[in-house]
Amino acid sequence: MNVWNERYPSNLIEELKEADEASQYLKEGVRKGPKLKELFFQREKRIYKKSDFFEQLKTAPNYKSKSRKKNNEFSGLYLFAEPKTFNPAYVGISNTIARRMKQHGWGTGHNQSSFAYLMAKHEEKHQGPRNEIDLELLRKYQQRVQEMTVAVWPLFDPWKMYFFEAAVAALLKTKWNSFKTH
Repeated sequence: MNVWNERYPSNLIEELKEADEASQYLKEGVRKGPKLKELFFQREKRIYKKSDFFEQLKTAPNYKSKSRKKNNEFSGLYLFAEPKTFNPAYVGISNTIARRMKQHGWGTGHNQSSFAYLMAKHEEKHQGPRNEIDLELLRKYQQRVQEMTVAVWPLFDPWKMYFFEAAVAALLKTKWNSFKTH
């Protein structure tokens, strides 16, 4: 245990085996999974999660957001894949995956739409500070993210979430994950 009473794994090999299981599940999931844009709808300039959000992802809510008394969110890993080829593109973690996915596809800026920002920065060779990226350019890449298929894997243990994010990215060789510190 560390000073915050957080556990360290007793067997890293077993953790890696489970991460490999998660990576295979996610890889297969994006082949059959919905596109991000199929999980949300727009009404009066606002984006909402569809009522069948969890059913489309073949899972159930497993986490309570701060504003709710019942489970209405999902904690764990999510994987985006390129349309048509289903090549794994980006893996992320969150305790509020529905909210996080919405941010990736429709967020208001570079910090919410970090995946779209990474693509725009690389492909458009953006050299300036993050907050100076052209919002129209960011929207172009958000639309690309909206076309990607998605899959999820449940996780609650913070250590596993961080470990699995790096392990799954390495196992699937995701194109857009970066592990540089901020």
